[in-house]
Amino acid sequence: MLRIPASVICFSLLSIATGQVLWSYSGDADLYTSLATSPVERNDGGYLANLINYTGPSTVLSNISTDFLILDPDGVSEVMATWVHPGWYIIGYDVIPNAANDSYDVFATPLDENREPLGSLHLVMNNDLEVEPWDQWTLYSPFPNARGASGSAIRTSTGDVVQVAGVFAPPATEPDNLVFQRYSGSGDPVNIRIYENGRFYPQQIVESEDGFLVLFSIAEGLGPVGVSKVLRFDHEFNYTGGFALPDVNGNPPEVGQDSIPFVKGLAAMSAGGVLVSGEYNPHPANI
Repeated sequence: MLRIPASVICFSLLSIATGQVLWSYSGDADLYTSLATSPVERNDGGYLANLINYTGPSTVLSNISTDFLILDPDGVSEVMATWVHPGWYIIGYDVIPNAANDSYDVFATPLDENREPLGSLHLVMNNDLEVEPWDQWTLYSPFPNARGASGSAIRTSTGDVVQVAGVFAPPATEPDNLVFQRYSGSGDPVNIRIYENGRFYPQQIVESEDGFLVLFSIAEGLGPVGVSKVLRFDHEFNYTGGFALPDVNGNPPEVGQDSIPFVKGLAAMSAGGVLVSGEYNPHPANI
């Protein structure tokens, strides 16, 4: 794994009115590398984001830690607060504000004394980023030693929290199960749906008029052929169809063709439309 200069990992706030960058933040130069979310608005003002930090190769779980970046309303960094559970990591890098309860929802993978993942943990933090007591956390493991590879979570219009993740169990190294989980606004598990036998790398989930849209990169076993695709699910997580993104020339995807390997974001549009952002790469062999 190559060392990535921290200067390339940054947050920026752009003024829509002037088109000027109002502030930016670059990562700690001592970190091996960081993967970061876009900041979300804090319940008590300002912005919050979390960083997944590696002090060595990302394949070694003991190298992983989670930090929280706190910014004031003007975007100035206040503190880099290290999470109290080093070695655990947040699935999908999602921090979901819950302003009604002055709290945040996050999903994490805790590790045991042998550094083995124990499953998916839904926990709640207060405005000071302190975790709630252990007995209020919900641990769900769809199978022994389940480990999340990528995923996303949202708070729906009804107040529930929905998470989607690609999950696998060692010795497998790629997610071969797709797991949906729904939690009530108070953090209680409501229902779950598991799809098996594929390669599932969900990047983002958004709510649509009919249920949910999920953006994937490198997905097999569900939906049409294509390196990148958008799949539809109803409110109960039943698969209802989807489409693969076209290749660089706008042609329908076929096995072996390049597509949009670096998908960035997804939005549900009116009348069932979908907006997808990404980067074309005409040289898939270099991916």
